[in-house]
Amino acid sequence: MPVQPRETRSADQQRQLSRLGARVLLRAARIVAMTIDRDLITSLVALGIARANLAPVFADPELATLYAAADAIPPDSLRRPVSIYAVAKATGIPYETVRRHVRKLQGEGLCQAVEGGVILPAATIDGPGYQRALLETWEALTQFVADAAMAGLHGCGERRMDVPDTRREALRQTMTFFLDVLEQSARALELETLSVLILRYVANANIAHLITDLELGRQYAGLDSVPPDELRRPVSVYAVGKALLIPYETVRRHAKLLIERGYLERRPDGGMIMTAHVLQSPEFTQRTSVFADRTQ
Repeated sequence: MPVQPRETRSADQQRQLSRLGARVLLRAARIVAMTIDRDLITSLVALGIARANLAPVFADPELATLYAAADAIPPDSLRRPVSIYAVAKATGIPYETVRRHVRKLQGEGLCQAVEGGVILPAATIDGPGYQRALLETWEALTQFVADAAMAGLHGCGERRMDVPDTRREALRQTMTFFLDVLEQSARALELETLSVLILRYVANANIAHLITDLELGRQYAGLDSVPPDELRRPVSVYAVGKALLIPYETVRRHAKLLIERGYLERRPDGGMIMTAHVLQSPEFTQRTSVFADRTQ
């Protein structure tokens, strides 16, 4: 489905665009968690390895085109090994945590140690989890395009049935968007990757109804138009863990830190919100603008 983006994007659409981008990012988190039927951290480590392994392939336009289709999997001979340290740095996950999950992946036969580091072999990427990820990512992107068009954020071309199969390229672009946003946010906020993901989920769940309610969404679409707290729907620790496939105690620990840092507030019913006061701060206004640009 080709999309013809506008050359310029009005500033008064940045928060709505950011909401739609966050929904894609959060769907990507769930897709990642289910890709190899393991917990989210294991899958994030696997994704970091795969991205590093295939970076040389997708930096070459000819190879990127050659391996863009769903059934076009680069052979192991093209994979560049990556160190555990490099994976930890790229994903924002602590080194010891990455090392532990790499061992877990190796024990399951999903990751191989080779000269120069580790690789996620073609056999792993050709598994049922990755095939499901291809389909679900394509669905998420299709929904994003439809939602953006409905909200008037950009123009869309007509649907075409003769376009090449680029589902694997779509998966790669989406997961690159996912990892880059998490890594950049973690560095900017001085938080672990999981804390950033939980913060993002709570913030988006609070105002998810602004995506489906087009009139309300347009009212609070601009960078200076922050929805008041009374419009925010609190979300529980249990709901966050269920949605992101993260253990309850892990979510509780990260949520406690986010509340202590002032990023989240616990409501009388026990649910959490990211308040308008936080979102209106210069730090988060800038982060919203950067994220909207990246989504665009």
